[in-house]
Amino acid sequence: MAVAGFNEQFDKHGAWRREMGLRLKVLGDWLREQQLLDDGADESCSA
Repeated sequence: MAVAGFNEQFDKHGAWRREMGLRLKVLGDWLREQQLLDDGADESCSA
């Protein structure tokens, strides 16, 4: 029972991380398009 709860929480965390990663990528793309992303930040975002 506890294992199923852990697995469910782990899966939810993984989904949250994927969604947050996508949102950060979209934000980085928008900042780049608006020329608001400097070279140092651009390297950090693409790593």
